Amino acid sequence: MLLGLMQALLVLVVLAAVGRVVLALLPAGAIGGHGVGELPVTWAASHLLGMAVLAFEVLCARAFGLATGVWMLAPWVLIALGRAALLPGALVPRHAPRTAPRSALALGLSLVAAGLATTPWWIQRSVGAAYSAEGFDLGAPRHGIVSRLGVELGLAEPRAGLALLGVASVLALLVLVADALAVARRAPIARALVLAWLAWLTYLAGEIVVLGEGASALLALGGGAAASVGWIRRGDRRALALAALALSASVVFEPVAWRQAGAALVVLALASPRAAWKTTLVWCSAAGLVLVLAAGRRIAPALDVMATPGTTLVAFLVPALAIAASALAMRVIALRKPDPRERIHPTARESTVIAAMLVGGALAALGEDGERWQRFAPGMPHVPMALLALLPLVPLLVGLVGAPDERTLPPA
Repeated sequence: MLLGLMQALLVLVVLAAVGRVVLALLPAGAIGGHGVGELPVTWAASHLLGMAVLAFEVLCARAFGLATGVWMLAPWVLIALGRAALLPGALVPRHAPRTAPRSALALGLSLVAAGLATTPWWIQRSVGAAYSAEGFDLGAPRHGIVSRLGVELGLAEPRAGLALLGVASVLALLVLVADALAVARRAPIARALVLAWLAWLTYLAGEIVVLGEGASALLALGGGAAASVGWIRRGDRRALALAALALSASVVFEPVAWRQAGAALVVLALASPRAAWKTTLVWCSAAGLVLVLAAGRRIAPALDVMATPGTTLVAFLVPALAIAASALAMRVIALRKPDPRERIHPTARESTVIAAMLVGGALAALGEDGERWQRFAPGMPHVPMALLALLPLVPLLVGLVGAPDERTLPPA
């Protein structure tokens, strides 16, 4: 058991290292710093990109009948060595935006959220479910690319390693959502509350998130939506590239979810500024190509919309949008007079984009197989597997529309 966990930790380091190389190849942007406050989001983005590119390598190798294994790391080692030898460094912004001071309460809530995502009891329960007769069999065809990736990277105990990989993915999702709310300049205490809520939702989903492809799909779709906030709000080209690649990676992890990913990419392309249409076209086209290659024959023009999924969809969307509307109303009612010395731009555009991704992805999920509409997480009997990947968008939307602005200046 100890050997399996040590190997799983080594795999996490390898994924982050490969992802950091990929992140360095993206256009210049805010994500990627190595300061103390920047390392968490750098690790989260690297973890997402590392899982995505290596999983896509496994898919391509299987499609062409090539051997797979540790050799998949060789191209990224060569790229890292070449970049270190030939390039002096990456561009960073001259002046970072001012941020609000972090309170002890906000820090405590963030630690609670991290605890929910990494609690040993959850890991033990997940690993136990993997080993039980009713749990997951990694040799079964229903298991996807993350399971195969763990085997290809040489995990001695794939079930325990897969659970740890899932927990790391949930933690990375929390970091990316927190960074999106920080980019939108929401109050630190509100960001911490959103993180605690999201961690609780993933905790309730239980084994379905940690085992199988659930955590990876959550990270890809939720992380992609979170990265889009940086592009819409700041015009950060690295955030655009990360968002497009992350959304397409959700199809690598869950090929049946190509409709939700496609809908989110369309929203991202339509919401991008017209002046940057060439950059948007390049990255969204690349993401669309990955989507088509990963989904393969699952892409079909016909949609079989059934009554039961439609009812379940309404039961998911209506409360989610109602909570967001209530949060917005409470914010408007309780809003303090803005400080005349500094005006923080509202989050209307970012909120609209996330809401469109949520609604569009949910409507696109109506075309999925009925089996995914009939399978629910033990702690969330109202959220089917067909909509589980959209779950992180709900707290993110509520945080954008309902959280107050951060206070970066002392009172007069």
